[in-house]
Amino acid sequence: TPESYGGAVLNTANTNTVAVREDGAILMGSFNGGLHFIQGGDVDVLTSFEAGFFDNTAVDVAFHPLTGARWVATPAAGLLRQQGPLVGGLWTQWYGGVGFPTNATTSMTIDGAGDVWVGSHIAGLIRVKEDGTYVQYTMENSGLPDNTVRSVLAADDGSLWAGTFTGGL
Repeated sequence: TPESYGGAVLNTANTNTVAVREDGAILMGSFNGGLHFIQGGDVDVLTSFEAGFFDNTAVDVAFHPLTGARWVATPAAGLLRQQGPLVGGLWTQWYGGVGFPTNATTSMTIDGAGDVWVGSHIAGLIRVKEDGTYVQYTMENSGLPDNTVRSVLAADDGSLWAGTFTGGL
């Protein structure tokens, strides 16, 4: 809670998503409470109102298993990647203002090849490679049954599962 757990005081009690790295480092996305980096009792929080961060809400977070980069899906600032140190690393942003299909991401997963798959509010499913290039999959150019993808999961067998708003799974 915001009060404390093991000395780690959070900025909010409204948690959307959590990722844990092998060494115990935690990346926590919240609803309007910022992005939290937790290591032991140390908590660093990035918010738009204090740190000028991209978005106060993170709908999904992940540690990249191959590169260690931190990935963050946001509802208003698109997709974010942080490289380098856990706190203070370099950020890259994919959003509509730079030609990315959407600012409204809803979910993400990382497949066995290291590609990041991003669900979106109305722009379908987007596959982002480590070099920053991407491919967009929509109802119009693929078998995707709906352009609103609420959840996405890369399975160990190589298949990709997408939960959609009106098109089912």
